[in-house]
Amino acid sequence: MAESMLILRMCSIMLVLGFSEAKMEIITSKPDVLLGENVMLLCKAGGEGDITWQKDGEDAEDYQVEKVDETSSKLFIRNAKMEDAGQYKCLCEFESGHRDDKLYTIFVYERPSFGETPAYHEFLEGQDGLITCMVTGKPAVEVNWERDHEKLHSEAGRIRRLKDNSLQINNITRKDHGTYTCEAKIKDRPIFEKLNISISVNVPPTAKIHEEVKKATAGPETNVSLSCLVEGVPQPKINWTVLFR
Repeated sequence: MAESMLILRMCSIMLVLGFSEAKMEIITSKPDVLLGENVMLLCKAGGEGDITWQKDGEDAEDYQVEKVDETSSKLFIRNAKMEDAGQYKCLCEFESGHRDDKLYTIFVYERPSFGETPAYHEFLEGQDGLITCMVTGKPAVEVNWERDHEKLHSEAGRIRRLKDNSLQINNITRKDHGTYTCEAKIKDRPIFEKLNISISVNVPPTAKIHEEVKKATAGPETNVSLSCLVEGVPQPKINWTVLFR
């Protein structure tokens, strides 16, 4: 009798240990799901039982769930929408009466896009330049500006970022020409896109006749040399005009 009781106790201990070692897990290829994509969540209960699914505390739709066997179940999200984001819970009631569950968070996003943002701007030196960055994306998108791989932090002064994420450069100079980068990043996620925007700053041409006497009289066999010094960006073209009187 004592021997039988000992065997029963050992069996009970083994059952308890077996359930304590059974670990539920949810396996999926990616927690971040692009809008319109398909994703599958596989729940492995670690033991036989009745497996069900919930999303944000509500029972999942029957068409989303597919039973694999007594120890595992699949949940499908097809053509993902923004409202599919949330917490998915796999629950299992084991044959012994023991219950367990596992949570998994799915994040749905729309990749950042720059729409019709111009990738090239041309200004005259001394003008105020406005560089736009028209960003869309879901959920919230953060915008940062860079120049030569360094972030532009200025919120005031000659170069500053406006509330609509545009970059304003007051009294633009030749030093401001170059490549600026608008970075759009989904908030709190490692999902981002970058757009390089080229800025060209032109300097109006100026011309100087490099002669002390700008009026010269010459006979038929006399040579006269005139020098015209021209400055400007881009390099101006030089044309000479002869006026006959």
